[in-house]
Amino acid sequence: MRLKVDVSVAKGMSALEEQNAKLKKLLANTMLDVSTLGEMLGTEARELNRSE
Repeated sequence: MRLKVDVSVAKGMSALEEQNAKLKKLLANTMLDVSTLGEMLGTEARELNRSE
């Protein structure tokens, strides 16, 4: 029975790791978008980003 629990936990961890990787990529892309927009709009946008 323990082996089944271990396999189930491992599958769950794998799914969480995949989701975490996707979320990290999404965050990085969003931060890049904000940075790019800040450069396009000037320092005002960068200051708004820092206050969040």
